Amino acid sequence: MSVYLIVNQFVPLDMLVAIEICKLVYTGLMENDVEMVVPDYDKRDTQGFVANHLGLHEELALVEYIFCDKTGTLTQNELVFRAVSCSDGTKLFYDDSKPIGLMRDDLEKANVSW
Repeated sequence: MSVYLIVNQFVPLDMLVAIEICKLVYTGLMENDVEMVVPDYDKRDTQGFVANHLGLHEELALVEYIFCDKTGTLTQNELVFRAVSCSDGTKLFYDDSKPIGLMRDDLEKANVSW
């Protein structure tokens, strides 16, 4: 109860309620989006998007990169680590001949957090 009294002075309750209502509305819009439907050939039906919780909007906003090779025809279903760019501007490049252990040592020298 004391936390509510302290937080109530900084953030009005109606604003918190409005944010939760907006999350609820946007979740409904995302679930009813026709572009988010995937055909399920086994059941001869379609499978739509399902949001498991209302915090999905914040999590989707954190995504910066999506790595995808849909068919695998170009990479033969093989994902190869080629380069990394760190937040301090450091860039490290690798070829296929360098072992994984040496890559890890280079990343630790560059102070890359996992």
